[in-house]
Amino acid sequence: MNNSLKLVSQALETVIASVVHDESVLQQFFSHDYQQYVDDKVLNFRQFVSHMQTLKQHSLQRQLRIIACAAAQQTVFTRHRVAVTHDDGQVSEFEVMAQFELRDGKICRCHELTRQIFGPEQHRDLGSR
Repeated sequence: MNNSLKLVSQALETVIASVVHDESVLQQFFSHDYQQYVDDKVLNFRQFVSHMQTLKQHSLQRQLRIIACAAAQQTVFTRHRVAVTHDDGQVSEFEVMAQFELRDGKICRCHELTRQIFGPEQHRDLGSR
C-alpha cells in the first residue's frame, strides 16, 4: 500500500469512526487550506471542521467500510460506505466516491459524491450538512 493510500485510509478510519470531535485530529490529516467539494457545495477547512462537529453531535455511531481504493502519486480514489446510527436511533447508510489530493503529507482537496442508500429522508444531506 503506498503512503498516500495509507494516509487517506487512516484519515477516514480515524475521523469518521471516532465518537469524539477533536479538531487537532483533523489538523493531523488535513491541510489548513483544505477544500472539499460535495453535494454542489465547497467547504474550506473551517467549514469542514464545523461539518464534522455537526456529524458527531447528531449521530451516535458511524461505521466505515472501504470497498475499493486506488492511488497514483498524490491522488487517492476511494469508494466507501458509512453506516450511521443517528441520535434519534434511526439508521442510514451512505455510499461515498471520493478523489483525495495530497500535498506535503496532508489531504488538501477532496471531490466527493455522496448518496444515501437507505435511511430517513431528513438525513439525506448528511454528507454536506
